[in-house]
Parts: sequence; structure tokens; C-alpha cells
Amino acid sequence: MKAEEWEHLLFEQHSKCKGKNPYNLEVEYLTLVRAWKHYGCTFFKGRYSQNDTFYKAEFEGKVRIGVNAYGIHIIEPTLLKIVSYTWDQLGDWTAQKQDFMLEVMMPSPPPKGLVNKLTASLRKKEKKVYFLKSNQAELLNDTMWDWLDYLGKLEDLDADQGGRKQTQSQPDDLV
Repeated sequence: MKAEEWEHLLFEQHSKCKGKNPYNLEVEYLTLVRAWKHYGCTFFKGRYSQNDTFYKAEFEGKVRIGVNAYGIHIIEPTLLKIVSYTWDQLGDWTAQKQDFMLEVMMPSPPPKGLVNKLTASLRKKEKKVYFLKSNQAELLNDTMWDWLDYLGKLEDLDADQGGRKQTQSQPDDLV
């Protein structure tokens, strides 16, 4: 949308709010934004540095990496493109100085025909890898570990994978 179109929509919605109780409008707004996957994110600045050729690259240059209870979100602010992954989809990640690598496990598409729980569990998971540069890579890593701890998923990792995810810099209190 062009800026003028956004402005028109904004003023149109604003005019509908005149005379309403500000407290009720605030509650309505918070109810709306809490439904967003990226609500409550801690955002980190980064740069997408995939080794793919430009026509295969998912992002171009500057991105924002968000972490919250849902999982991780990679956002390209200029295109307003958002890619989100749940904690269960995350594979391994590493953070070292300014480098951050994230593996995401994505189920392969279901076969055509009859699909049931058995065939779904037998499907291979495809791995997608993101390479990001950020001055905040280690802080991003710490924030991800903090969320896993808060959500109680550290025990799940021990049970499901036979040990914790291996990263270059795990916070001392979680090791």
C-alpha cells in the first residue's frame, strides 16, 4: 500500500473512535495485538548473510530478529516480510561474536493420497539454515535460552534429543 492509502485508512479508523472511552479502546487494542505471533518480541538488529545467489536469497540485507514465547521471527523491515518459526521447529543454533546460525526443521510436504498420523510421522524433516550477522548475536542466543528456560522446554530437549542443543555460548546458569 502507498503511504496515502495507509493515511486514509488510519484517519478513517481514527474517526470511528471519537467519543469512545479511551480505556476501552486501549483494552481493545491490546486484545488485538496480543493475537499477533510476534507480540512481546525482543528484537535484535541483524544482517542476512546467506551464501545463496541473490535470486535464491530469502531476505536482502538488514533484518530484525525477534524472540518471544511463540519462537523466533525474522523480519525484513523494508519489504515488511516476516518469517516465523515455533520453538518446536527450531533445530540447532550457534552464536559466536557477530555470527548467528539458525537451523529450522521443516516437515516435507505430505504425499498425495491418503494421509494419516503414521505417514505424517514418517515424513522426513527438511533442514533450512539461516546465517545472520549481528553485533547482538550472543545476546540473541542468551535470550533464546532464557525463553526455553521460562517455557520449561529445556527438560523437553534433554528427553527428546538426548541432551541440550549445542551452542558456542550457552549461558552459565543454564548449563
